[in-house]
Amino acid sequence: MLGAVWSTGVQLRSRTSSMSNLVRAVYSTGIEYAETMKQAGMKKKMNPDEYKCSDYFKFEKYSYCDIEAEVVSKRMPQPSNKKPDEERKAKP
Repeated sequence: MLGAVWSTGVQLRSRTSSMSNLVRAVYSTGIEYAETMKQAGMKKKMNPDEYKCSDYFKFEKYSYCDIEAEVVSKRMPQPSNKKPDEERKAKP
């Protein structure tokens, strides 16, 4: 009887340690891979001429300002707690 209890305790203990390793593997934060990904990225150099959309590399503060100015008139107004919602103008 005592041997059966002892062997069950050993099995449970070994199972919980393997479960904690499994949980660590499944719920990874990604921090442990950051350094290896950084090193891999530094080795592989990107040629901007090979990329199809060259504007991606020319992004700066005012890159999409003209597009934003065109779209702003077509946006819906943001809801406010000061003003009630308007009724629908189009019938469903």
